[in-house]
Amino acid sequence: MKYYKEIELSTWEEYKELAEKSRLEWIFRGQSNSNWDLQTTLDRSGITTDFPEFEDELIRDFIRGAKFYLQAEQIPKSLLEWFSMIQHFGAPSRLLDFTKSPYIAAYFAFEQATNEDIAIWIVDKIALFQSSIYYFNDKIDYSSHTKYTFDDNTFDLVFEKSKEGEFDCVIPMEPKNTNQRYHLQQSIFLCQGNPYQSIINQFEFIKKNLIDRTIIKVVIPSSEKKKAIRDLIKMNISRASLFPGLDGFAKSLMMKYSNLSTFGETHELLKYAVKKGIA
Repeated sequence: MKYYKEIELSTWEEYKELAEKSRLEWIFRGQSNSNWDLQTTLDRSGITTDFPEFEDELIRDFIRGAKFYLQAEQIPKSLLEWFSMIQHFGAPSRLLDFTKSPYIAAYFAFEQATNEDIAIWIVDKIALFQSSIYYFNDKIDYSSHTKYTFDDNTFDLVFEKSKEGEFDCVIPMEPKNTNQRYHLQQSIFLCQGNPYQSIINQFEFIKKNLIDRTIIKVVIPSSEKKKAIRDLIKMNISRASLFPGLDGFAKSLMMKYSNLSTFGETHELLKYAVKKGIA
């Protein structure tokens, strides 16, 4: 069974219409191949199959060693912030990157697109969190707390609960403190409650009548890449704006020049401009 609704679009213009109508509670993830499921780096590593204690060992080693590379003000203050940093630097993590921007998600999808259709996943974070709360009520004694949150406190509960046994759910998470890169990318995470079960299978906890409004997979032809990238650059969405630093700037130039208009396209544009009296 699919735990999401799938929509196929034909053009970049159709996606822009969808983006303009998107709701504030929607979050997005772009993937350059529509055949890929949602997977965390922990899913892809397969490491928990042979090494169940992996997460505890990883966080212990990372905290022990990170102090040699961080300034005092950069040191995380919560477990979720530590996991966010682990995710940021590429170690296996139960967190999955999403963004609050439909256009930033589109950039990440189209940037590496080749011949396969791309996919942009849309999750209603409020609907997902409400489903999580119902699930929590059967699993967690929350009597000493006043409310569930999207942030560090709930992550602590989920992390501890997952050690006791199966805790198959997916929760949106947002650390109270973030770094510059995540701020620019308008980032938010999805967190798999059970590190031993793939994140896509854990969406089963959502009631069937809520699936269509909680998770949507939008598929767009990769042939729309040039149109999309050109529009996104005009919106100031590029490697330079999303990954501050010389590396991001240099990679943004490659994307810019590889998607410039051809001579034929420029000629047609000039003809159109003359016809409309704007050139």
